[in-house]
Amino acid sequence: MRSVHASSAVCCAVAGLLGAAAAAFGKFGFAACSSHFTGALLGAKACHVAAYCTMAVINAAMTALFVRSLRRLPSLQATVLSTAANMAATGLLGHLLFAEAISRQWAAGIALVSAGLLLICMSVAGKPEPAAAAAAAETKSAALQDHHQQQHGKTKAA
Repeated sequence: MRSVHASSAVCCAVAGLLGAAAAAFGKFGFAACSSHFTGALLGAKACHVAAYCTMAVINAAMTALFVRSLRRLPSLQATVLSTAANMAATGLLGHLLFAEAISRQWAAGIALVSAGLLLICMSVAGKPEPAAAAAAAETKSAALQDHHQQQHGKTKAA
C-alpha cells in the first residue's frame, strides 16, 4: 500500500511540474513568438499555434496524472503535493527560460510554503477519505444487521 501512495505522490509532483511547463509554453506563445527572431524563423502565427497546442497537450497530461492520484490519495494531500511542485517549478522555469529573478524572499517563501504543505500531507497521511470512511461504516452496519438477523432467526427457530 505504501508503494501505491508513493507512486500517487509522484503522479502529483509530475502533474505540478507539467502545469509549470504548460504555463511556460503559454508565456512563450504569448511573448516570445512575437520576437523578430522567432517570427522570422517560424512565422508568428505558426509559433503561437504550436506553443498553445503544446500547452493544451501538456495540460491534458497534467490533468490525467492529477486525477489518477486523486483516486488513491486524499484530495487534500494530492492537491498540496501538486501545488508545491507547481510553485517551485514555475519559479525555476521562469528563471531558466525567461531570466526572471529569484530573490531570497521567493526562496524563503517556497521553503515555508513547502514546509506547510508537508505538514498538511503528514497530518492526512493514513486517514481515510470521508467517502471511504462512510463506505466502511456502511459495510460494518450491514454486517451488524446480518449478524442481528441471524441471532433473531436462530431464537425464533428454536
